[in-house]
Amino acid sequence: MASSGVGAILGAFVYGARKHWKHRGLLAYLGALTSGLALLLLSIVTWMPGLIMRMMLEGFGIMIFAII
Repeated sequence: MASSGVGAILGAFVYGARKHWKHRGLLAYLGALTSGLALLLLSIVTWMPGLIMRMMLEGFGIMIFAII
C-alpha cells in the first residue's frame, strides 16, 4: 500500500506541473483505466516486486484521474 502512495506522488509531480491540458477527459479516464487494470492484475501476479510495481501503477493512475 505504501507503493501506491509513491506512485501517486510520482503522478502528482509529473502531471501536476503541466500548465495546459489537451484531451483532459481522455487522460482522466485512461488514468482510471490504468488504475483498474493494475488492481485486476494484482490477482494474477504473485512475485513481490511485481506487486509493488502494480500498486505504484495503481496510485499513479488514480492520481492522474484526481488531478484532472
